[in-house]
Amino acid sequence: MRAAISAGTSKRVRNAVAKQGFAGFARAFVLFVASCSRERAAQRVETPHSVAAVTPQTNSVALTMDDLGATAESSDPALSRQILTALQSAHAPVAVFANCQALQPSTLLLWQQAGATVGNHTATHLSVDAHGADDVWWKDVLDCHLQLQSILRQPVRYFRYPYLRYGQDAATRATASQRIASLGYAVAHVTAATSEWLLAQYYEIALAKHDAPLANELAQAYVTHLVDSLQAAQDLAQQKTGHGVAQITLAHVNRLAADHLSDVLAALRARGWHFISLSEALSDAVYTQPDEYTGRCGCSWLARIPPAIQHGDVYVFGDYEDQIRARFEARVTGTVGEPTK
Repeated sequence: MRAAISAGTSKRVRNAVAKQGFAGFARAFVLFVASCSRERAAQRVETPHSVAAVTPQTNSVALTMDDLGATAESSDPALSRQILTALQSAHAPVAVFANCQALQPSTLLLWQQAGATVGNHTATHLSVDAHGADDVWWKDVLDCHLQLQSILRQPVRYFRYPYLRYGQDAATRATASQRIASLGYAVAHVTAATSEWLLAQYYEIALAKHDAPLANELAQAYVTHLVDSLQAAQDLAQQKTGHGVAQITLAHVNRLAADHLSDVLAALRARGWHFISLSEALSDAVYTQPDEYTGRCGCSWLARIPPAIQHGDVYVFGDYEDQIRARFEARVTGTVGEPTK
């Protein structure tokens, strides 16, 4: 194409010089430059997510964080600044999912200003399984939707189901899916289903007790857990699809992340993981597969696609909480609350 343009333009330049002298040459040269510029611009035009769609990297992961604003602590701007600093230092895109019940607008704007993708995680972290897709749950979705749009003054594109529960029966799942889609949302699935929320609660207890050795051990476990869960997700993808996929991992906005997310990012990079945006990850074909799971599991997307996990099947992420409790429960005091995933 470029050779044809150059040859044709050269002929026009020679004719212009012969007929009109230098003035004709100048006009022809300007046309030649404009043609090349248009060609180069056309070559640069890419469809959205073309990098992920055309040349996916084997170890690509989108980092996502839940529960911004679920508690006063998670809405603390100082906490968010620490997390964002770690992400920016690692040149890692992030998507953050907000619960609007205790959300400070100034904290949400920090994430927007840092270039984060912001999504809806309902106002008060209600499970669609517990409340159904009507009335109470839907109001929780709408309340956070309106609040996010009011603060950000831009559309919000993604929704994440609390507890990763999409509806325990086919009818609830279908109704919830239709209502979410009516707001223009895409669902932000998770492939690497983690239990780091439990480590974070134990970490808070260790800090309150001024137990530095326990806090350090929990921090090390946090790094290992997030790295190992991603590898487990990639192994599961290989098993179910025959190849690696663009992974989506899950952490939470909490003190443990503020103090040690930088260690996680360094460990992932050392193991060859490449950080991509949520939109790039979701362009992977694995996220267009049908959701065939019905039940109460807050499951990885990889467990929901065909063949979907069945009762009694081995679920690679299912033992994480028990393993963490067995290792640390006896060394902490207080009651560990309901997980918010």
